[in-house]
Amino acid sequence: MGAQLFNELPTRDTSLVAEVERVAEAMAAMLREKPVFFIDLVRAFPETSYRTLLLAWGEVRERHRLGRDEEGHYLLPPG
Repeated sequence: MGAQLFNELPTRDTSLVAEVERVAEAMAAMLREKPVFFIDLVRAFPETSYRTLLLAWGEVRERHRLGRDEEGHYLLPPG
């Protein structure tokens, strides 16, 4: 749903779409490496606007079934 809504916005900026995709892929890669808190994802992209980060986080959550460990870190389960 999130990806569809984002891509259907009438004022969609193609550079924003590309940036969101890039950040979403990088976030997913981080989550594959090790469990992280959301704030760790935010801190990994200091030059990225918060809006872009939230849109990218929405894309990650739309595409992947995220898990949480006992400390509350987000993770991408194997498979």
